[in-house]
Amino acid sequence: MKLIDLFSQDKFHDVVSNFHSLYSSPDQSPLEANILAAAYFRLGEYQSAYDVLAQIESALQDDPDYLSLFGTTCRRLGKYAMAETLFDRAIRLNPESLVFKNNYSNLLIDQARFDEAIDILESIISKDPDYEDARQNLNRA
Repeated sequence: MKLIDLFSQDKFHDVVSNFHSLYSSPDQSPLEANILAAAYFRLGEYQSAYDVLAQIESALQDDPDYLSLFGTTCRRLGKYAMAETLFDRAIRLNPESLVFKNNYSNLLIDQARFDEAIDILESIISKDPDYEDARQNLNRA
């Protein structure tokens, strides 16, 4: 079974074990390693996710989904400056992504940059009034 199929079935431990049985290092298959990092993230193993993402950065540095995952991982680890750089790159590559903007707003809230976060979240909700996570973040801000 492919890693993406396991991931979509929330079989994150299976993703990890299958990846390690197929590849000796993340840079052998950056796309599959990105799935591995996402599985680590979903398991709450943020440092492991970070380690994988750092290894594959040169291969996926122009992939906004990768950048957002890396930014979110950095945020969880308290690496706020790096997270901001990664979110900025992701949003520049895909300026219409409400998910990326919502993730960035979480970072702003963590940094007590509430006015910036509120502006972004209100913009998200104006475009998608049913975006529940953005509404929750707005309440948190």
